[in-house]
Formats: sequence, structure tokens, C-alpha cells
Amino acid sequence: MSKKAVAVGIIVVVIVAAIIGGYAYYAYEGNNSVSNGQSNNGKIVVKDDEGNIITLKKPASRVVSLAPSNTEILFAVGAGNQVVGVTQFCDYPPIAVERVKNGTLTVVGGFADKYINVEKIVSLKPDLVLAFGGGMQTNTIAKLRSLNITVAVLNPTNITGIYHDIIMVGELTGHKNKAVKVVDSMKNKLNEIEKKIAGLPKKKVFFVAWNNPLMTAGNHTFINYAISLAGGINIFGNEKSSYPIVNMEQVIAKNPDVIIITPHCQLTKEEILSNWSKEINAVKNGQVYVIDDDLLVRPGPRIIQGIEELAEDLHPNAFENTDLESAIFLAEASA
Repeated sequence: MSKKAVAVGIIVVVIVAAIIGGYAYYAYEGNNSVSNGQSNNGKIVVKDDEGNIITLKKPASRVVSLAPSNTEILFAVGAGNQVVGVTQFCDYPPIAVERVKNGTLTVVGGFADKYINVEKIVSLKPDLVLAFGGGMQTNTIAKLRSLNITVAVLNPTNITGIYHDIIMVGELTGHKNKAVKVVDSMKNKLNEIEKKIAGLPKKKVFFVAWNNPLMTAGNHTFINYAISLAGGINIFGNEKSSYPIVNMEQVIAKNPDVIIITPHCQLTKEEILSNWSKEINAVKNGQVYVIDDDLLVRPGPRIIQGIEELAEDLHPNAFENTDLESAIFLAEASA
């Protein structure tokens, strides 16, 4: 199997994992009221996305991340210098990649239990491990907790869940104020997108997750959710399967206005325009766009960037000075 196929397999696993479970909320120790995660005795107390009560006596100073989205959140809230371990798939932000290269950040393995090196995690002496829910890391989480290592599980199912998880990570690492700023920037940007596309006719969208077999995104996926927020209608959005395999006859029958592909789907824009049926409006009108799949499947701060790119592809006339606005959003989120 090629490296690209393995990479896409991991992406699909991450997406599927991301749609299972709930999102975090914060409570004072001893009751269920929503709070900023700080108990009366000074401890940090939160409830993670699997309902576990996570208690720290002080903000974590040595953090291991077991998912690319977790790593992106950690660096976004200002806790990058506290990160001591990441997975081999944690390739953003660039400073994280640079730290891996220069040896100041340790790779602890892959994404799933089979590929995670628990011994290496233990050797880093973390006071917090941020795992990913959905079942792919169940054994790792159990082993770490049996060794009295604090593990918080992130597994948001929608944009609200992402907001909550960013705040939770900010609380656990002592960067609540920065986390709030990141969330506020995300909300403001999403509000701007929604205003720009308000009242515009929704475009029918076909998202290509993989070429052979032809796979798309169904219901209960971040991609389906993002398409909706971007002013589109996922033509396979009613499919119960998260990532259904479809055929060309179905695509032609549903006749999408726009086709979205990714760099890893084993299909190019040129191939679609040359080889796919001109009965499809998107093909006939040249409405085929490439979007970085990381922006759509990683439940972290960059999900807003993915939604904006989708919205611009669907409604280009509604977006002017997008590059400048995006640069301002990223600058505000990282300030």
C-alpha cells in the first residue's frame, strides 16, 4: 500500500473517530454547574469529552498530544512550549515540525493504539496527555491511567464542541485567556462568513474523499457540517454511513453544482474535467476545487479556515479581500 493510501486511511479513521462521542463542558468540583474549570480550592477541574473528571493541582507543564488536532489546539492557545510529545502525523503548526526535527519535541508513534509507544510517553514524564476519543486509543488511555498519568480525551462533534475543547485545553495548560481569544476570533470569522452568504442560493456539493472506490462524506461528519455552514448542500448528506462508497451514476443523478477534492484523494481537477460526464453541472461549468483536507477533518482552530475556503468556492462573488481577511483572522488567533 502506498504512503498516500496509508495517509488517507489515517485521515478517514480520524474523521470517523471525530464523529463519535460528545464535547467537553466545565464544572466546579462537587457539582454540575458550568464554570471556568477552576475549583474553590485552586485545583483545575474539568470534565473531558468522555465524561471523565480531570483534576490538576496546577497547569500542566509537560503535555503529550496524541492527535494532530490536539497539537494544533495546544499551540494555538499558547501552550506550545509545554508540549513534549506528539504523533508522527502532527505536522502543524510549522514550529511543531521544526521542534521535532531539532530534537526538542519527541514523536511517540502514530494515531491508533497499535502504533503508539506507551513506554516513550512514560519516559517523557508528562503531567497531562491529550488523547483522542472514538475508540482508536482506548488501550493506550487505559494503560496510561493505570500508571497514574492524567489523560484528558478530546472528541468534539461540531463547532461548539471545538470551542469547548479549546477552552478546556486552555484551562488545563494555564492559558485560558488566550484560549478565549482564539474562540472569539473563530466565532467572529464564522459570523462574517455567515453574513456574506446569507440569502444566497445553496449550491449542491459533491465531496470526493477517495477515488477508487469512489468515496464521499455522509451524515454526521465534520465535512457535511462544514459544507452546510459554507452555504452548500452535501448531495450525499442524508447517507447514514459516514463515508459511503458511491458510483458515478448516483453522482450524475444528483448533479452537483460544485465538486470538492483534496490533495490526497487520488484524483485531480484535470482528470475530473477531462473524464467525468459533462451531464454534471460542476464538470460542465468547471466548478471543481481543491481544499486541504486537514482544514476540514481536524477539529481545531483551522476548521474555520476550511469553512471559509469552502464558502468562497461555492459563492466566489460574495468574497472580496478574502486573503487579507484570512491573514487578519490568523494573526488575531495567534496574537
